[in-house]
Amino acid sequence: MTGKFIVIEGLDATGKSTLVAELAKTLGATLLTCPPRLEAPEFMVGDLRPHFDERPTVQRRAYYRAANLIASEQAEVALQTGPVVMDRYWTSTVAFAALDNNTDSIRNGRVGIHQNSASRMSLSC
Repeated sequence: MTGKFIVIEGLDATGKSTLVAELAKTLGATLLTCPPRLEAPEFMVGDLRPHFDERPTVQRRAYYRAANLIASEQAEVALQTGPVVMDRYWTSTVAFAALDNNTDSIRNGRVGIHQNSASRMSLSC
């Protein structure tokens, strides 16, 4: 692994995306988001997140688990060439699952991350 992996977490509408963009620019880092923008032809806007945010909890959590795996893979690739700054990550999935009282998925490790990603440091702000 070549680069540093920095994750910015926080409440909605607190400036995370702005901070991540500025930090990535300053560090010359790859900027990633979690969930990543996943495009599907059947969705006019090309972003699956709003669709799954409206779905029942089981479907919504499955989407975010899959998104965490995809974001992990994107980070692994990007880290080969330098630092990565990510806007949210698996720690958000854990926090929102706890809000839904879905602690079984947390206890059973079903948050959708690569094993080596779990050992990386996540900073909350």
